[in-house]
Amino acid sequence: PRSRVEIYEQGCLDLSREINQSRIENGNVGSLSPQRRLEISSAIAAASIFCGKSVINVKSTCLDANDEELVKSDFSTWDDLIERDLKESLDSALFSGRGTNCFGFAHKTYEEFLAARYISKTDIDIKQKISLFANKTADLFRVIPQLSETAAWLAGMDHEFFNVLAANDPQLLLRSDMSSHTEEMKKNLTENLIAAFNQGFIDDSYWGIKRYYKKLVYSDISSQVC
Repeated sequence: PRSRVEIYEQGCLDLSREINQSRIENGNVGSLSPQRRLEISSAIAAASIFCGKSVINVKSTCLDANDEELVKSDFSTWDDLIERDLKESLDSALFSGRGTNCFGFAHKTYEEFLAARYISKTDIDIKQKISLFANKTADLFRVIPQLSETAAWLAGMDHEFFNVLAANDPQLLLRSDMSSHTEEMKKNLTENLIAAFNQGFIDDSYWGIKRYYKKLVYSDISSQVC
């Protein structure tokens, strides 16, 4: 893998495979391919992130679920998603138990990456993508803080979304995967960061932000910052 996105794509696919040796020996490995499990897990991640619900309850209905739980009806737009497939996907190493009939992602980063992956593969336009993340401040688009990591992942997958964030919320992009981005994109981001600093929209008071500046390096950066 050449990028962080590719590393996570391969890693999440591997975690979607059956790894329980006794199940493998008994032929009890389910009916879904690892790729199909990954697609379902991506949909679960998107629902979890954008609904703000961290637990998936495979038995509850909308009537008896609590505010933190997703239930099968939350995936009703997936006409071909049957309960067996949902349970089989939740049984992968991407998830861990959260009590009786309840599951959650084994690591928050899996959830954030897969949610971004799901959005990147949909056919929604850029305005709809922005509306998922938007926190309007005057005429600027700012990402809702709780969605910042998912937005950073999406920016590493979607160049159009990257350009929108570069113009509106450039500091967030320092946390994104820029390994596949062109020199022109890095130049554009650097310009917007400098402008935002000069206008007082952002600062680097957060102690950890400076370690990300090295991602901006490109062949002509010296003429831009000097």
